[in-house]
Amino acid sequence: MIGWTVLISLLLGSGIDYTLHGSLTWSMTSAVGLVGGYLILSGFLWKRNIWQFIALLYVVSEGVLFALDHLQGGGSWFFPIALPIATLAILPLALLICGGELAVPKPLKDRRSGKFRKAFE
Repeated sequence: MIGWTVLISLLLGSGIDYTLHGSLTWSMTSAVGLVGGYLILSGFLWKRNIWQFIALLYVVSEGVLFALDHLQGGGSWFFPIALPIATLAILPLALLICGGELAVPKPLKDRRSGKFRKAFE
């Protein structure tokens, strides 16, 4: 269902843009965002491994930023600005999820025995 919605949105936006301007101008930017959002959403729904999802999130976000940079006609801000910022933004997420135990500490008091234990075992 989501795929059809994205496809209809792409066709409708491209059709309106082509009708108004005689070429594809702003609809390319919206198409990049729609496809990137669809890939991230489908990865969130179908990837069972968190590491695959983090890799997908990184690759898709970098691809969207790269495409937007080139659609603006320059290719001037992706490598010096967007790539380092996106890489530095994804690293804490990967470190927090590392092993699954670092992100969510275990309860300090065991329910069965009533004894206290270390937060990270």
